[in-house]
Amino acid sequence: MLCALAMVAQTADLFQLHQLNPFYFLFTAGGTVTSYNLHWYFTDTKINHAQSVRYEWTHQHQYLLLPLAVFGGILSVISFYFLDQYRIALLTGILLAALYTAPKVPGKLSMLLRKIAIAKTIYLALAWTYVTTILPLIITNQPFNLHTIAFIIHRYFFIYALCILFDYRDRKEDIKQGIRSLITILSDNGITILFYLSVTIGIVMAVLFAGNANALLKGILLCIPLLIATLFFKKAKQSKNDYLYYFIIDGLMFLSFLLTSFQQWSSFLWP
Repeated sequence: MLCALAMVAQTADLFQLHQLNPFYFLFTAGGTVTSYNLHWYFTDTKINHAQSVRYEWTHQHQYLLLPLAVFGGILSVISFYFLDQYRIALLTGILLAALYTAPKVPGKLSMLLRKIAIAKTIYLALAWTYVTTILPLIITNQPFNLHTIAFIIHRYFFIYALCILFDYRDRKEDIKQGIRSLITILSDNGITILFYLSVTIGIVMAVLFAGNANALLKGILLCIPLLIATLFFKKAKQSKNDYLYYFIIDGLMFLSFLLTSFQQWSSFLWP
């Protein structure tokens, strides 16, 4: 949730979205809590909970996940009321998030989705990009030009590169559950190419965004988390350590926000 809020705040900062409705942050927080807890609620944690602190905690506290999802849903509904003029755009974001979790929901439809959900990581990255980038721009009536599109593409491939690492970690479990994705289909070399291609596109788009905004420093700062991700690529392929994934790799999203806020901090501290 904190990463999602930080990325919305980063978008608002980079595009100076002073008119962004504060209830959108509540919608993002509630939606993230709902989506995250539902996803884990329908995840079979018996498969490898003995190998993972996160899986073990979830397995022991599964009774908390549904109430937390309901609580997040209530927050989203309340904020939805104050953002009702954007209901179609908001519902699109909800649908994108649901497509990622849908293959885990028990039932015949779920079994079908597991066979065809090759693009599940694409859905997830698109959902995060849509909620943290596109929706704030829509709500504040920003023009979609080369400047904004470059940032949207950067944000997408930044998130997608991180998702590749998480999917590689869960590769064996996804295969056992019959969940298909590019990561379960591609060879190790193919996954490596996909990862570095995503990083490269993300960096190129950050530079293009910076060039159009006359903000070279912020463009460079946007590239740093992507470069750090490459340093952990080999380690992530060999390790399932929860602290590596949930603090370092996930933390790169929050780091991106912190880095691009550097100019505001420096001007405040050293006027």
